[in-house]
Amino acid sequence: MKSPLTISAAGTTSTASNITWDSAGVYPVSIICPAALTNTDFGLEIDVDGTWHPIADEFGTYSPNFTANALIPLNNELFKSLKGRQLRVKVSSAEVSERVFYVLYERI
Repeated sequence: MKSPLTISAAGTTSTASNITWDSAGVYPVSIICPAALTNTDFGLEIDVDGTWHPIADEFGTYSPNFTANALIPLNNELFKSLKGRQLRVKVSSAEVSERVFYVLYERI
């Protein structure tokens, strides 16, 4: 299963996707990056009660290495603890065209 996270042209945040796909333990396991990415900082954010926050692990950081046209594995244990919330991609700079990332889900 996969779900798109789309950053619109001139935007810096993507659409959101549920962290738990269904109630049977299906979670995001990786993100597919678009083929065209420029030098920008990427991060993942989580929605808590309508406010978006950067995702951090027990060390205070969580920054997957976003690479053009690559499949980026996600920290399964971290995402299990965030089930039922919304996930999005946040970038530091806007682009002329839209960018679409895909979150891949598996039963874990």
